[in-house]
Amino acid sequence: MNSNDPAGKMSFERVGDSWQIAVRTADDLFYVRELDGALWAMTSLPVESVSCDMEFLTFMDDDENGRIRVDEAKRAISWMLGALKDYSGVNACSDVLKFSAINDETPEGQLLLRSAKLAMENTGTEEPTEISLADIRDRKKIMAAGLQNGDGVIPPSLIPDPDLAEFAACAMNCIGKVTDVSGLDGINLDILTRFSDMLETYLKWREEPLQNPEILPYGDATEKLFTLFTELAPKIDEFFVFCGILRMSEGSITKALPALDVMDAGALEKYLSTAPLREPNAQARLFLRDGLNPLYAEKLTAFFAGTLPGKEEITEEEWREIKAELAGFDAWRKRKNTDCLDTLNLERLQFFHAQNMKEKIEAMIVFDAERKDEIACFKDVRKLILYQRHMLEFMNNYVTLKALFNQEITSMLLAGKLIMDGRHFTLTTRVTNLAAHKKLAVNSNICTMYVDVSTGSVGAVRKMTIAVAVTSGDMYNLFVGKSGVFMTPDGVTWDAQVIDYIQQPVSFSEALKMPFFRFGVFIGKQIDKFFSARSKEFETGFEKSVAQAQSFDPQKPPEPVKQQTPAVSGSMLLMGGGVGLAAIGSSIAFMAQALHNISLWNVIGVLLCVMLIFGGPVVVISLVKLYRRNVAGFLEAGGWALNKRMRLSRKMGLIFTNQPRIPIATLLNPVDVVGTFLKPARGIHAAVRMSIWKRMFLILFILLIGGTAGFLIWYYFFHDLF
Repeated sequence: MNSNDPAGKMSFERVGDSWQIAVRTADDLFYVRELDGALWAMTSLPVESVSCDMEFLTFMDDDENGRIRVDEAKRAISWMLGALKDYSGVNACSDVLKFSAINDETPEGQLLLRSAKLAMENTGTEEPTEISLADIRDRKKIMAAGLQNGDGVIPPSLIPDPDLAEFAACAMNCIGKVTDVSGLDGINLDILTRFSDMLETYLKWREEPLQNPEILPYGDATEKLFTLFTELAPKIDEFFVFCGILRMSEGSITKALPALDVMDAGALEKYLSTAPLREPNAQARLFLRDGLNPLYAEKLTAFFAGTLPGKEEITEEEWREIKAELAGFDAWRKRKNTDCLDTLNLERLQFFHAQNMKEKIEAMIVFDAERKDEIACFKDVRKLILYQRHMLEFMNNYVTLKALFNQEITSMLLAGKLIMDGRHFTLTTRVTNLAAHKKLAVNSNICTMYVDVSTGSVGAVRKMTIAVAVTSGDMYNLFVGKSGVFMTPDGVTWDAQVIDYIQQPVSFSEALKMPFFRFGVFIGKQIDKFFSARSKEFETGFEKSVAQAQSFDPQKPPEPVKQQTPAVSGSMLLMGGGVGLAAIGSSIAFMAQALHNISLWNVIGVLLCVMLIFGGPVVVISLVKLYRRNVAGFLEAGGWALNKRMRLSRKMGLIFTNQPRIPIATLLNPVDVVGTFLKPARGIHAAVRMSIWKRMFLILFILLIGGTAGFLIWYYFFHDLF
């Protein structure tokens, strides 16, 4: 295919009374990216108004400004077509990407292929050949492999070799730990290097006594004896100092014992801790048999039994020799670089060092770090799968609006479906600014409802406002406060309530009935005003009468009534009644004669003139608005930038607003079941039922009245015609 020469290859079709490019397969996308932006159905649309996978829309909006423009859509198409060499997945709108479909002839395609394979290998799949959207989105599962997640961190728990795992665990315990992208604790190259140096130094330190036996003058017991030495050395030195002072004073030093309460254990212990090991002597000999300070006696005996076994008295010279012997051990002990390895077996540590554990784990860390590019490319793998899945569908809602009118699918441009008044309303869009939307939507001449919808449990309620186009039927049963349900493409059902609307004619029949409807509303309001005023007058008079009745005193004689000459006497009333009847009869005769002289066509003509004068302009304006209804104008109110003007025809109106029909084959009985519910009530009140003769009399009376009226109409209106 020569994508540089799209002329003659692309196809156009009429959609909503405008010519739009046909997007049926991936091959058509080659021509879409070459198509002039002025020939696209729209040039821009807000991301938040599209009902689609949000990550797909985020990828399409590459400048992250919240809108997808023509140039961004073209770049997305070019990237997808270049990353693939097999477009069957695009045509099938598949969310499974086959590795064989990736274009591995480019560096970017090769990286995509390696990244996709790595993701599947990390999940434990051997020799993978494809990857799904669910697979690449399961980051926790992919990164759980840890050894190949590109962060240069190796968790010991994931190392298959138990010796290497133990070595890594020791490093983590001695030096520290870092957390890898999978959330597991592990080690990196720095920790490994520091631990390896520590182990090498520690092993050298442990080998010094083998090369210099004088470091352990008492063999394996040296460390235990040194512990006793550390505690006893200050007291032993003190004892020999006291002995020297005694010699210098020629035995004249005396020390008065403090008064002690032998029952006070605390005082006794304090005294013994400050008292010498035993009583000093001029010979400077530490006798071990009797007279030792009981607080130190046992430890002294144990210490000298290990250093000078069999000796019962220790000279100061012998004590200096012991100190000199342990000084080498003390110096060696202070050269120790760590204590964290003391709990481990020396042979095990030597095994770690001999087996080059550091080099093996370092190779694993380096290998993991080398996969950094593949790990970073996981994002592009997701993008490629999402483009393969949604690109054709998106373009049928962007470069062409064909999907908008397809009842078999839900267009991305539609927010969902409103069920209200026994009808389905599908031309719905999200509204962020009601006032701004209403200002633009009125130019579309489409009757529009604004509906608040909400869903979710208490404390987690989600709300949004939608604009709903009413494109067929009528608006008589749709009003502010009307409730229904709204269903979004993700299957969530929302509670819906009308909060505002733009009144526009909905259908031809409604346009014809509009004058009568408005006239009826006007008459109804006037009648309400009239009866409201009369009702108020009646209530006022009634309240006045009640007040007078309550204040009436029967003991008080009534006030005399002034006698007046009656204006009308009985005879005058009788005469007036006769005159009134005569006047009524004359009036009826006059009206009959007038009607007899007026032609029926004149009456009809007058009525038609009245209707045309008062209702004609309303009907004409309504019909003009119906003809000028524009779907593009409705969508533009929601933030779309459309190129095409699409007049909303009657057929389109039935697409967006329709009333489901009940199949005739499913009807059980054409008779209303309410009648069957009333039969028992009739049986209970049988005494008050109207007899068959009364019913027949009523029917005959109605027929008589109808026949008389028909005769009079014929006589006065049609008599002269025959």
